[in-house]
Amino acid sequence: MERAVAFADLISANSTDNALMLRAIKLVGFGGREAGEVLIDMGDRHIGTLLGGRQAEVVDRLRNESTFESHQSRLIEIELGDVEAVRAGLACGGVATVLAQRISHLPNGFVDALAKRVPATLITDLDEGVIGSLVGIREGLFEQFSDRVGATIGERARQLHNQTRDLVEEYEFGGARVVIEVFAPPTKFVIVGSSGLSKAISNQVQILGWSSFTHDDAESAAKASAELGPNDALILLSHDHDLTTPVVAAVVAKTPQIYIGSLGSRHTQAERRRRLTELGVSVDSLVGLHGPVGLDLGSKTPPETALAIAAEFLAYRSGRSASSLRFGDGPING
Repeated sequence: MERAVAFADLISANSTDNALMLRAIKLVGFGGREAGEVLIDMGDRHIGTLLGGRQAEVVDRLRNESTFESHQSRLIEIELGDVEAVRAGLACGGVATVLAQRISHLPNGFVDALAKRVPATLITDLDEGVIGSLVGIREGLFEQFSDRVGATIGERARQLHNQTRDLVEEYEFGGARVVIEVFAPPTKFVIVGSSGLSKAISNQVQILGWSSFTHDDAESAAKASAELGPNDALILLSHDHDLTTPVVAAVVAKTPQIYIGSLGSRHTQAERRRRLTELGVSVDSLVGLHGPVGLDLGSKTPPETALAIAAEFLAYRSGRSASSLRFGDGPING
């Protein structure tokens, strides 16, 4: 189940008071399995999985330890031998560090952001609980930091958050153990207009570990686009303005600054903007509209054009200028 759906279910069930959020923040062993799995425990049911389905063991241990009642956050270690791990569907055994938090103690709007596919970051002092959060990206970023978040931790949290991918880091700082967790929804492309290029884009997106969905009619395109968040992309390949204009207007009204890639000549781009303006869409809402779409890589074929589009989106999502690394002096790995 996608994380956003899990948190949306949690909100609709109105079960946040006694619910727990558990996340595997560190895995040693397990055949290279990545950390980051999230489980929501609502007492009578679970949403998501943890360690191949070992969530019952983790939750029971937490609920049975009264010391957790007085803490907002808790770290526990779960060790699985090879036999147990294989039975659970894991490659091999290992040790997992799981961070548990009461959802009722999370910052205001945090769960709602995750339900809407908005990137969000938590800063947790393992003794004091949550001490800071970041929600949104680019100009829509909102920060809540307590006095316990110093300049070093705050800046590192911003750096990790701006990478817009799931990340977990643990620090010992000033005598405190601090965990920074980035919750970033997996990127989704909605493509309007099927063609050879749409297939090439889907293939490129799959290589990058993202998902894509192609639509040709207004109803399905509008429905799919309504689920997009700021970490996603809307790609307009169709030149049918009656089809694409209402879709774009609805998307930017819900998610300003989302990446929108628009195929077509400069004349087509001007006409698209004119129609959007007539619908009352502001110029500021179209800052994410990229048309003609794609970086100038000299692309000729559909696969090359798909690469240029994906690269432009990645640069926009990461807040980068898309210049060559050889001309820079900063980090080369994000």
